[in-house]
Amino acid sequence: NLLVDFESGNQCTVVNAALSASLAESDVGWGGGSFINEVNDSLSCYGEWYHGLAFTGGPKGWAGEPCGWRQITVDYGTERTLLSPVTAYHHGADHTPEQVRIEVFQDGQWREVFATDHGKSMMLPDVCPVGSIPVEHEIGTQRASKLRYSLNNCDMPGDGHGWLYELTTPACE
Repeated sequence: NLLVDFESGNQCTVVNAALSASLAESDVGWGGGSFINEVNDSLSCYGEWYHGLAFTGGPKGWAGEPCGWRQITVDYGTERTLLSPVTAYHHGADHTPEQVRIEVFQDGQWREVFATDHGKSMMLPDVCPVGSIPVEHEIGTQRASKLRYSLNNCDMPGDGHGWLYELTTPACE
């Protein structure tokens, strides 16, 4: 855990709020990536490829679905103070999206706090032998009860369709 000082003089301990959150409102995965509960288990690297959440669709229409926007919703169960960066760990470069949107649920409605059409330019070095590419997204400081991470899987190369191993959401405790 990390202690953070804010300009206001307040301090908090930073935790990964996703660890205790529900992912029930998220899109489903398929095949070797149908393990949605692994997306918030604190593991970004596995010894095998078949983990995490593999979205349907993509240019090749995986699982019989058309390409398009896919999302994972992290429901904290209560309002939290969320911090940057939100980090998504993708199963290789082919599954790392160009188009990403992050929204937070505040006062009964969704509000966009991050968007890019150049997600691949934000990739950090692979952290795992079977592929786990971290991408950090700056959302500032937000009070919210949910966070929704969305990607468009229409423009993914090769066999790409969007595949998350882990999604971390730092928050004050």
